[in-house]
Amino acid sequence: MIVPINHLPVEMTNDEHDYFQQLSQNLSDNGISISNQLRGAFDVDENGIILIIKPLPGKQIQWGVLFFLQNLMINQRLRKMENLIEINKEKDV
Repeated sequence: MIVPINHLPVEMTNDEHDYFQQLSQNLSDNGISISNQLRGAFDVDENGIILIIKPLPGKQIQWGVLFFLQNLMINQRLRKMENLIEINKEKDV
């Protein structure tokens, strides 16, 4: 699914989206806006794949938010690799 985060389309699974919602609520309960945490912290391609995580210099970012972004980026790449492997298997058959 594609989820808009700060006007950027981000590809994630339902489970990742659920976790993102929980993280957002937890931060909100503590007076922290996840939108402010993520603003300018990453870039995506046209398919919603995170290309780079780049927290702005001098801007603090919660560890949980950074951890989520890193895991999401890794998971996106693993899914992409898995899809390529499946496509190649189908060609070999």
